[in-house]
Amino acid sequence: MISKYDDQATAHGILREEVIEKVNLAEAPMKRLLEPEEIADLAVYLASDSSRSITGSAITIDEGWTSQ
Repeated sequence: MISKYDDQATAHGILREEVIEKVNLAEAPMKRLLEPEEIADLAVYLASDSSRSITGSAITIDEGWTSQ
């Protein structure tokens, strides 16, 4: 499957990894992409008894984008 990274790489004549590093992560606070497992870990926690006191909360998991 061709992704937006592949399309940008082709358009700019650079490698896919360079698109991620130089374009997508240029202004990212943590300089990395969020992994699907991180979202899954949060979902598992929220579904567990350990989170029973969390109600009506918005939890942001964006590697610091909204705090810029």
